[in-house]
Amino acid sequence: MERIHKIGRRKTAVARVYLAEGSGKITINKREFDNYFTTPTLRYKVSQPLLLTDNKEAFDIVVNVFGGGVTGQAEAIRLAISRALVELNPENRAILKPEGLLTRDARMVERKKYGQKKKEIPILKTLIFCAVSCMIYASGLLQKLRVWNLEVKVEMCK
Repeated sequence: MERIHKIGRRKTAVARVYLAEGSGKITINKREFDNYFTTPTLRYKVSQPLLLTDNKEAFDIVVNVFGGGVTGQAEAIRLAISRALVELNPENRAILKPEGLLTRDARMVERKKYGQKKKEIPILKTLIFCAVSCMIYASGLLQKLRVWNLEVKVEMCK
């Protein structure tokens, strides 16, 4: 059996998968599978098509993936592995298709549009923090001035 080459995409991530007979070793961008995907959820996403078709330890998989975040990369790898397994054995299609593993998820991040309101929550938190810290600083300064017996006029703002 020669190597099977398939491509999977998700958001902006693109994964090129090379499937060959072997012992079940998965290498992603020249790194071990467990070192590249540290969370169990992402590991399960990548190995899901292999588990469903009972091929977990039948193939060595070499993956080149770039773009996007780790979740998009994991789902792109999953799609590419699913496509490779279907090319290897067309009977796998009946197993993977109902699980949605052969469908390319076309959702992308919506582009930024000008003239829209921006998020104000972090700015408000920053302003409130600054105001509180200024009040604390000012009250400490007032106490120091009172200790030094200096008269201070404080006007309250409404």
